[in-house]
Amino acid sequence: MLHRPTQADIDLINDFKNDLRNEEYIKYYELAYLSFNTRFETEWCDLQRVSKNEDGELLGFIFCGINRAHDRVEDIALMNTTKEVNLTFTKDVVGFFDELRKKYRKICFDVVVGNPAEKIYDRIIKACNGNIAGIKKKHVRLTDEKFYDFKSYEIFGKGD
Repeated sequence: MLHRPTQADIDLINDFKNDLRNEEYIKYYELAYLSFNTRFETEWCDLQRVSKNEDGELLGFIFCGINRAHDRVEDIALMNTTKEVNLTFTKDVVGFFDELRKKYRKICFDVVVGNPAEKIYDRIIKACNGNIAGIKKKHVRLTDEKFYDFKSYEIFGKGD
């Protein structure tokens, strides 16, 4: 079940991020990606959601920016905190994309090529009739200080 994060949720996310910094797959994330620590009072420019199971356990979080001038969603960040495939979180992510497609003209997001999430994003794009917009070579520096390629995706929403 998705909802706006409370301060307790944000504290759990920060604990998870601190643990994540010691894991091997941290190399797939930009430092900015790990800054999900501000609770916005409005949702004019950004959306944040947390996914929890029926017992209230944190399953993951979702963040995205909103460019209202161009009626598009940008920079989606998804993080499964259970570190394994989780059906509830997957359903929440699909529901989140469905909600975005109804509200906004376009959804744009990227992934580091080679990130294990790339396969999941490819499936999301296929399910939503989206496109791989391109690959930007040596586009982003990650926490290991190396540059990596970035794959860009786009999904058209309401009316397009």
